[in-house]
Amino acid sequence: MEKPKKKMGRPTKENPITILKGIKFDKVLLDKAETYAKENEITFSEVVREALQEYLK
Repeated sequence: MEKPKKKMGRPTKENPITILKGIKFDKVLLDKAETYAKENEITFSEVVREALQEYLK
């Protein structure tokens, strides 16, 4: 009996982003984060992850 072939596609990430967490923001901070994301052509989630990584250093 033959082994099933692996699916073609993107390779899996070492640490995939799979956890969704809700965060509350005030209007001023949210506007600043969204503006930063647009100016740097990144997603809002990337802004939050990068800021948290920097904070936790």
